[in-house]
Amino acid sequence: MLIIRGVNVFPTQIEEALIVDPVLAPNYLIEVDRPDRLDTVRVKVEARTPLTTEERDRVERWAEQTIKARVGVTTTVEVMARGAIASSQGKVVRVIDQPTEGVALESALSSLVASGLPESSVSSWTAVQPRVTDDFGRDLDRYISYWEQTYRLLSALPAKSSRSDVERAAAQTLLTAGRESRERFSTPIPVKYMTASLRNAPVSSGPTGSWRPRLRLFLACAL
Repeated sequence: MLIIRGVNVFPTQIEEALIVDPVLAPNYLIEVDRPDRLDTVRVKVEARTPLTTEERDRVERWAEQTIKARVGVTTTVEVMARGAIASSQGKVVRVIDQPTEGVALESALSSLVASGLPESSVSSWTAVQPRVTDDFGRDLDRYISYWEQTYRLLSALPAKSSRSDVERAAAQTLLTAGRESRERFSTPIPVKYMTASLRNAPVSSGPTGSWRPRLRLFLACAL
């Protein structure tokens, strides 16, 4: 999920808006930049068939208006030839986000505090955003601590059926952050290596004790 000028945006929302036009192929790239702390979004999308300059201009203007109407954000759309958007190592890249340092976290903090969550708890959560290092056991400790904080914030919101729009947006921010952190943690580490680690690696002396039982739980949830 992206937060664009306070609006929660999912890449699939933009995709659904684009593919309404049969001229456009479901291969796109969303580029987010934040010059002068202002979010700008460029959407590159492939055309199924060759287009004239006039046709391309018409489709681009239509796509910009459709995304604005459906998603609520202003974009610049660039229609490209089929095959122009390259994949990365066999994977299709959908989003390139180039945040100005601190802006993404500030946006998340504002969104969560607006829902009524304590600012101190939100600040603590944003301050412990984990990153993958070469110390697997300690990484797992840090990530699980982050997931536990995420769960506590989510639990502090009203029941799902009773949430306001602001509270629903806050819940979605937390859920998306949790999923993205899980992907960030698991992607660089092959499952084969993690499974072998369960049998062979020494027990970590990290702050939360043995990580192997916790890794089993993580694998059970992630796979």
